[in-house]
Amino acid sequence: MDLDQCRKDINNLDKSLLELLAQRRAISRKVIEDKLERGLDLRDPKREGEVLETLIKAGRELGLDAHFVTRVFHEIIADSVRSQESFLQTNLNPATEKLLCIAYQGVEGAYSYLAGEKFFRGQLDNCSFEGYKNFSDVVAAVENGQADYAILPIENTTAGSINAVYDLLLATKLSIVGEEVFPVQHCLLGIEKAPLSTIRRIYSHYQALAQCSDFLSRLKNCVQETYMDTAEAAKKISEDGDPEQAAIASEEAGRIYGLEVLKRNLANQRENYTRFVIIAPRPNQVDSRVPCKTSLVLSTGHHEGALLKALSILEHHKINLTKLESRPMQGSPFTYIFYLDFEGNASDPKIQEALVGLSGATNYLRILGTYPRERHDKTRPSIRSRVPEKTGAPEDAGDHEPSTPTPEEPTVARDPDGRSLTALSTKPAGTIIRIGETELGGSEYVVFAGPDCISSMDQIGAHARQVSECGAMILHGSCLETNDSPFKTRRINFELLEILATAGKEFGLPVMTEIESVLDVAQAAQEVDLMKIGPRNMQNFSLLEEAGKTGRPIVLTRGISATNDEFLEAAECVLVQGNQQVILCERGIRIDERNSRNTLDLGTVANIRRMTHLPVIIDPTRAIEHGNLVLPLASASKAFGAHGLVVDVRQNGNANPAADALTLGFEEFAKLMTGLYT
Repeated sequence: MDLDQCRKDINNLDKSLLELLAQRRAISRKVIEDKLERGLDLRDPKREGEVLETLIKAGRELGLDAHFVTRVFHEIIADSVRSQESFLQTNLNPATEKLLCIAYQGVEGAYSYLAGEKFFRGQLDNCSFEGYKNFSDVVAAVENGQADYAILPIENTTAGSINAVYDLLLATKLSIVGEEVFPVQHCLLGIEKAPLSTIRRIYSHYQALAQCSDFLSRLKNCVQETYMDTAEAAKKISEDGDPEQAAIASEEAGRIYGLEVLKRNLANQRENYTRFVIIAPRPNQVDSRVPCKTSLVLSTGHHEGALLKALSILEHHKINLTKLESRPMQGSPFTYIFYLDFEGNASDPKIQEALVGLSGATNYLRILGTYPRERHDKTRPSIRSRVPEKTGAPEDAGDHEPSTPTPEEPTVARDPDGRSLTALSTKPAGTIIRIGETELGGSEYVVFAGPDCISSMDQIGAHARQVSECGAMILHGSCLETNDSPFKTRRINFELLEILATAGKEFGLPVMTEIESVLDVAQAAQEVDLMKIGPRNMQNFSLLEEAGKTGRPIVLTRGISATNDEFLEAAECVLVQGNQQVILCERGIRIDERNSRNTLDLGTVANIRRMTHLPVIIDPTRAIEHGNLVLPLASASKAFGAHGLVVDVRQNGNANPAADALTLGFEEFAKLMTGLYT
């Protein structure tokens, strides 16, 4: 079959897929009509999980990997939920036939414009967008009837809250009727492709400059100038035609104004989002089945416990607070007002009861709006559904039973050395650390897997796919540069770290890498989800203190000669800096200097579980020579109370059988995961 025929067949298949998706959307509309009549909930998480697991199995039989099937399913479900919510909301708030005008700050291509297009995507044929110079003009346009809606940025995950918008929300009588969380992908735009060293002036909005401060600090002889909007800055660069000027804006703005992308992904944080709110003259009703938020503003008396009393009312009614923001009250120095977002509908009797109590505990209380929540929980397939079908136990595994009994509850140990932060008595229920969609420290046994070293995007991409397909939850990989001396601190190769982070994002896996240098901690924390401190740095207190200043979970590995007390003292050094997310990793101790391998001490796992609230995992790769021993050790570690396992995975397994560290091949890893979870 020639290329032209292949392309024709693909086009026909794509058209068929679109027709099927349209049919599915039409059926989902009938489903919501039936749910509306019968008073059923919008979603059935249990059924969605069962459907996804069935689809994963069917997809594997057709040669499709679990990650791909899950991504497609999530998109389809998200579309179905949006369609059903739109139907419910239209029933409560009938749509108008007139052309809607949406006001935003900036010009075409601005992030506000792009977020507005995304929010109103279902009715773009009935919408027009009007740009204004500043936020106050945007609000005024809706207040005086020139526009029907306004879209305003309210907070960014890198630069924080946009205070000018918060002040406007307090001053206006308009209501919040929606929100949109938009991924901000800053690009450096110029007239033509040119080295960054030739750029002498960069224009952008002050928020965008703040979000890209790390990148900008590395440019030499380059001046930054604030501009009213990112897209306006791009428009200026296009009009000026000066190759020594550049703008920070969206790639879409570059396309609109004919600019070249000089560099992508400029933001300090890998995950950079801006949350926008949509405001209108009147509040919208929200169907009780639609997950939603309520925003309000309040002020309390200036006396001890006033704010705590107000917040305790929300806690008493089991209302989940998602944001708390303070702002100075105009005209009253050092007096503050508070903006709150919580999950719930203001028309819900439980919420109404809480609001009545809240009004009695505050000096000022105003609801800014109740509106559908933009982000919904994704259906998560069980680990069992993701691991490969059982193909027989690994050789020499014996009659070991993979399902192990739950360890008895640890008892509170005495703490003669006065440690307070690591002691089990500090948090008897134990610490649970949430990493992406994974919770470590609970009942789920978490597997960290990945290559012992990274060489290329293709290599880590293949490993990330295998790790995800087999059901592991965390992708790890070493990005440390090699050196000639074992006593020299190794630095991170950040180009490799970026490759690792990209692969993790592609397959929906949180990422962990090892750090050795204090100088690398801050930058590494921006790229990865967890940072590992190896055994030889367990008592590198400068490194521990620096890691403790970050907000990233730290995997602290026990040194080969360290006692339990020394291990916990090292953890205490991290905790005392403010970072309460420490994971203890047992990698083995050295009991025979003639043997290069460690002895994995499962007794330490049990003992430490009785001494501390911190999660404990094991890494057996330096303790054994054969891959078929990993499953018995992992299963035994579960019985001793471990919360997870770290394994090295390489496509062809151990290239050097005499290597100190065991590396599992892809097939061995698949068998391990099957044995652990089936």
